[in-house]
Amino acid sequence: MSRNSKKRNKQSFKPLVNWRVNFLFLLVIGIMAVIFHRLYELQILEHERLEAKAQEQHQFFEKLKAQRGQIYIKDGNTNSIPIATNEQRNTVYIVPKNIVDKEGVIKTLSSLFLIDEQEVRRKVMKEDDLYEVIKRKITQEQSKIIEQKNMRGVEMFSERWRHYPQGNLASKIIGFVGYNKGKRVGQYGIEGYFNEQLEGQAGFVKAEKDTSGRWISINQRVMEKPKHGTDIVLTLDHSVQYFVENLLNQSVEKYGAASGSIIVMDPNTGKIIAMAESPSYNNNEFNKVEDPAIFKNNCISSQYEPGSVFKPITAS
Repeated sequence: MSRNSKKRNKQSFKPLVNWRVNFLFLLVIGIMAVIFHRLYELQILEHERLEAKAQEQHQFFEKLKAQRGQIYIKDGNTNSIPIATNEQRNTVYIVPKNIVDKEGVIKTLSSLFLIDEQEVRRKVMKEDDLYEVIKRKITQEQSKIIEQKNMRGVEMFSERWRHYPQGNLASKIIGFVGYNKGKRVGQYGIEGYFNEQLEGQAGFVKAEKDTSGRWISINQRVMEKPKHGTDIVLTLDHSVQYFVENLLNQSVEKYGAASGSIIVMDPNTGKIIAMAESPSYNNNEFNKVEDPAIFKNNCISSQYEPGSVFKPITAS
């Protein structure tokens, strides 16, 4: 083979070598880009989720709920009675896949809690769901019946709920505790305005756990006790409030008025002894109220003409 032919072969082979080098270079760059992209996802985008998952595997963490402060009103000069308290009530739920006697469970639960059978049936038939809540805040008698029936797939757990032992009394002043963005918080009245003081601050328990999920006793366990909410005592007098509300309701009904308000104040100190408004509602059943406007306390939230009581100022 002549020298010229060898030179031509080298020149023709050179582009092929360059193409292979370039392809290998691009392949390495591509693989590195995929690796860096995945690292970015794991370390940046999914950092919080993966960190929380790792902590769940190696750490035990449980929140300790604080007890909400109670609200009291006066009963005479020295005594006070609770108008907003806390109580433990059971919640009934079902695990659909564990239910054996479906029809029996449907009939028992619907008759015991006065729920439509079709509604209970719809929940019972959701076998893919982990659980379905049937009824919250059930009575002690209903709890005993559930225990006696011992129906497979029907369970209970205890929850702490806000309770208003005086029912409608001073309901617009007290307000209630309801759900807001999935969290139970005070809404309207004293419950809403002083929610931070009443709610308190939750505590926690944190400890290390082994691969089986058991606490490692030799490791340090951190516990911060919850700070319970502050109790509030109002200047309202129970007897006066009760009398004023009854008188107002009778007057509204007698004269066919759309609404009515009464405020009783101690002229010497400015303390509010009674504040009544009609129509009103029961704090324990606030979820049954159709018109949210009824939650508003017009005694302090609405404008009204002063009328005759302002005439002396005008005359002077």
